[in-house]
Amino acid sequence: MLSNKDSVAIVISYSGEEQEIKRIVNYIKQKEGTVIAVTSINDSYLRKMQIIV
Repeated sequence: MLSNKDSVAIVISYSGEEQEIKRIVNYIKQKEGTVIAVTSINDSYLRKMQIIV
């Protein structure tokens, strides 16, 4: 997976808690990319990562 500060990822997850989602989001954030997330659970991992929702 290639990612850098100019990358933008749109992540769609009902719970925002799947291990694969966490791994991908962490990788993109490490590379200073932007993550836009759509999730149904307000208190999810994606929300806690302070991602644009």
